[in-house]
Amino acid sequence: GMCDYSCDMFIPFMVSMCLSAFAGTCSIIPKLIIYIRAVGERDKPLALGFASFMTSVTGWMLGPIIFGKLIDGICIQWESGCAGQGSCKLYDNEVFRLKLYGYQSAFRGLGLLCMLIAFL
Repeated sequence: GMCDYSCDMFIPFMVSMCLSAFAGTCSIIPKLIIYIRAVGERDKPLALGFASFMTSVTGWMLGPIIFGKLIDGICIQWESGCAGQGSCKLYDNEVFRLKLYGYQSAFRGLGLLCMLIAFL
């Protein structure tokens, strides 16, 4: 068959994902502190509200659109029928893995860079 379920990198992958999730969770309060320190006293409530709004817009609205387009671009074989193109039947797993976690890492790195610029 096509599937090979032996993977020597599963444990290191899971450890790195857990550490990444832990670091992301631990960064919530430092982000709020940077937001508060980066603006004047008068603008602090507006800055916190705007940060929350932008998190919602980019994370909950744009995120699924960007990653959905990314996943659709990795498809090798589409289901077709009378109504036209259907759902994906087969993905290129190697490209899927590299693009999905590559984009995720790039966006996290960009966020970290923006936070460092705001902190300085």
